[in-house]
Amino acid sequence: MLTQYYVDVLTFLSFFVVNPIGCGYVFFLQSLAGLLLLVFAIRLWAHCHSMKKLLRHSIKADALLQNMLQAVATALKFKINPDLRIISHEMPVFTAGLLKPIIFLTPLVIKNLNEQELRQVLAHELVHVKRRDNLRKFLQKAMAMTFLTWIAYAISLAIFYRALDERFDFAGLMLAILLAQIMILIFNRYVEPAFVLFYEQMCDDAVSKVFKQPLELASALIKVWNLSYGNEMATPVLASSATASLEKRLHRLIHHGKGNNFIRYRRIVVGMIIVAVGLWIVKFHSENQLEWSSGHGKRTHLCYSGCSD
Repeated sequence: MLTQYYVDVLTFLSFFVVNPIGCGYVFFLQSLAGLLLLVFAIRLWAHCHSMKKLLRHSIKADALLQNMLQAVATALKFKINPDLRIISHEMPVFTAGLLKPIIFLTPLVIKNLNEQELRQVLAHELVHVKRRDNLRKFLQKAMAMTFLTWIAYAISLAIFYRALDERFDFAGLMLAILLAQIMILIFNRYVEPAFVLFYEQMCDDAVSKVFKQPLELASALIKVWNLSYGNEMATPVLASSATASLEKRLHRLIHHGKGNNFIRYRRIVVGMIIVAVGLWIVKFHSENQLEWSSGHGKRTHLCYSGCSD
């Protein structure tokens, strides 16, 4: 039964690439997914334009800050030396750039944080640079949008061809687009913030592991949050979301080192499951040859060794 479910999933995902039906609406959806990639190409151009604007409105940090950044990089054992620039911006501290990230600080951060807190903040941003988190987020977004459109298309095909045994017409197209919008909305609202929080926590952990001062980092995070959202100009929804993220990060820092065994064991279990599934898939494809059966609707599917039309 598991094998048949797997083949059914492959059937409707494969329709997206290999279209044995020759339906114009299917071709439209394939083109729509390609258009998503074009949209991200435009977003990439917009990002480059935004970087040029940030550089125009910022100045290079003085030698004291540059030396502090270099000292922090040495403590982290990073062989990187990103640019550090000063800018007037609504975000007190941030890293921008995909291939060559740049760290930006505002005068308010330099004024309100003490030296130890500023070191912690610079270390956190350096870890982002080392991990290439900006590039990860960009690629993650592009792949997620395209993949979710693909999944929505496959579900719509499954409903019309398997459940209803009808041709994929305009109604199927509308269902696919609606499902894609719903899944993208869910991704943007719940999944993407979870990934962002995960990246932030990984950076917090890396800094705490080296400097052994999690409370200093927690203090710096609170001050940066106050500079970002602790004013009347902050959007309530955005401030609320940032507050929830901050609380989780603070709890992790305050209880630094506690519960790490559970997280480690959970990762081991998840890793073992992924490896087991991967081995099963490799074994299945090595023992079976998939090919398209002929027909329409329920009769059009991938057939593996031992099955008949």
